[in-house]
Amino acid sequence: MLSNSQQGAYFRWILENGQEFKGRVLSLEERKILREVLGHRLFKLGNCFYYSQLIALADSRFLYYEGQATSKSLGIPIEHGFLVKDGQVWDSVWKDGDDYFGVHIPTDLIRENILHTGQANPILWLLARKSIRKREPLCSDTRNTPTTPISERKS
Repeated sequence: MLSNSQQGAYFRWILENGQEFKGRVLSLEERKILREVLGHRLFKLGNCFYYSQLIALADSRFLYYEGQATSKSLGIPIEHGFLVKDGQVWDSVWKDGDDYFGVHIPTDLIRENILHTGQANPILWLLARKSIRKREPLCSDTRNTPTTPISERKS
């Protein structure tokens, strides 16, 4: 269990390193691209971390993000793993994703975690812990990672 100061450091780190995105409906062609990358015909709800991590590992055009998202049908934030390509969300499981907030997770950490655990599970806490302990920037992979603190970003 984390102490109050550890929890505070974790949430501050997420806010400082996270990025906001607006959801969108993928076209049939975009959904086809995701299916081709992974070789699946159907993406099941509840497997966002798994599908998104595997796609990011298989195709370097996609960046893996982890954080929170809301769907138009639920309206409440839920832990979610999603993809970003060219600054736009590519959600492999939600068709009605609305607002997204997440931290870019580098592919080397995804690979390391899958090799260590045998699973593609949520790993945001792992990146945060490593970063906070080292007092280093978010990650060395600078493809589309935010550099401006969220408090200073323009809407």
